[in-house]
Amino acid sequence: MKRLILILSLATIVLSSSAKNAVLPQATAARFCQLLVCDNDEQLLSLTSFLRKNPLEANDSLTTEQLFCDYIFHYGGWQTLRIFPYCDGKQAHWFAATSELPEEMPEEHRRYIQEVLLRMQKEVDAEEWITVDAYIDRLLQYQRQFGPVATTTSTASLPVPIILSVLVILFLSIPFIIPRFQLK
Repeated sequence: MKRLILILSLATIVLSSSAKNAVLPQATAARFCQLLVCDNDEQLLSLTSFLRKNPLEANDSLTTEQLFCDYIFHYGGWQTLRIFPYCDGKQAHWFAATSELPEEMPEEHRRYIQEVLLRMQKEVDAEEWITVDAYIDRLLQYQRQFGPVATTTSTASLPVPIILSVLVILFLSIPFIIPRFQLK
């Protein structure tokens, strides 16, 4: 009887350890990779751009974003991912969930930084994709609200093609405008 219990226990352990990790759906992984990250060179870029600079080994069935998210949530990569901005009034600093946080940082920021990815990992393990999407939306909102973009003055900007088009039209209309002023 003891052997049977031992065999069943070992079988349960082997089967549970060989269970496949939950893989984020493609759209959810792509959305997660819209987050900004501060890399080792102190360069701020989206995770998608970071993945283009640092390509992962290809996999036929998963996208690069899905592979990256698998690393983040199943191999502890979230612990060193510097995706949390904090502006001290002069400059934005980026922190990971396990970073040493400045003492002047408000407690609500500290708690959020230290807990959100751990909670998100639990939702990934439970395959609660709607909740994971909500966490991602909140992370994106947090970055917009507390990141360097939040501290800069918002100015209206026009796309470059529109500006170039207007300049070309003005330049081409000069021969028609100048003779009208000379006649008067």
